[in-house]
Formats: sequence, structure tokens, C-alpha cells
Amino acid sequence: VILADHLGWPAIAWFENGALRIRDLDISLEFWAANVDGLNDCAVDDPRLTVIGTSRCDETGDFQAPDRGFIWRPNEPADPTILGTLGGWSSVPLGVNTQGDVVGWSDTKNQGQQAFLFKDGVMSNLNSMAETGKATLKFASDINDDGDIVGFMGIPRPVSEQRGFLLRPISP
Repeated sequence: VILADHLGWPAIAWFENGALRIRDLDISLEFWAANVDGLNDCAVDDPRLTVIGTSRCDETGDFQAPDRGFIWRPNEPADPTILGTLGGWSSVPLGVNTQGDVVGWSDTKNQGQQAFLFKDGVMSNLNSMAETGKATLKFASDINDDGDIVGFMGIPRPVSEQRGFLLRPISP
């Protein structure tokens, strides 16, 4: 399954029996000023198929609001979930696994942008979930089905550096 632009609307496309099929993503909300940025690796008819993106609208329907991430399951009747933030203005999802766990970045109130995990309906700051020392996890760019998260972090030094990170969940 791939993302496509079909007649000016976001769509998903796939090959079925040698033929290209296209399904418009007709998100039925007033907030449609959105970019579809990714989807997980589920079949087009799988109820776990999850589409992520950003919308120029917040949970109140205000079109002048900063970008907010959304999570949408096209095969479920519910409207998309509009993500909150980690205390700042914007949130942007960047990766989603087949369980529907989403990672990305969000503005915070005072600390700039930080990485988040949205799992089971809860957005969590990855910096509060991992021992990072003086480094700050800035962006989480993807998550796999084992829960491994990759992204980049800022390391304070005399000259600030950015480096990649890999977080692996600890099994109980």
C-alpha cells in the first residue's frame, strides 16, 4: 500500500491481481486541511490499517490553529483522532506500526520540540520514559512492530550536536 494524490485528494493505492487500485481517503471532518504523511504496513481491508498526518486544525475545529497530528483508521467508522501536544502548539506524527502505535514530535511549553509515543490513546514524552542523561530526544521518526523506536536527539556540549538514537523496550 502506498500514499498517492488522486484528483487533488489524498489516497492509498495498491496492486491487486495485477491491477492498480486507488481508494480516496475521504476523511469526513470539517477540519480537512490536512497532509497525509504515512501509514502502517497493513492490508487495505485490514481494520488495523492506520493513516497518520497533520491537520491545520485543533480539536475545537479552529482552522487558524497550529498543525496537529491526526491518526485515522479508514476501515473503522470513527472520525480521526486529533493528537494533543506535550504542552506546546504543534504535534506531528512520523511513524506508525501495525498495532497503531504512533511516534513523532511535539512542541513543549518551554523545552522546544521533543519526541513522543502515542499508544493506547495516551501521548507520552519519550524523554520521561527513557534514561537519556543530558541528551534530549527531539524527534522519533519510526517505530517497528517490536516497539523499537528510532529518531534523533540533541546532545548539549560546548557546541550542540544531534545524533541518532534507537530505543528498545525492556521486556518485563
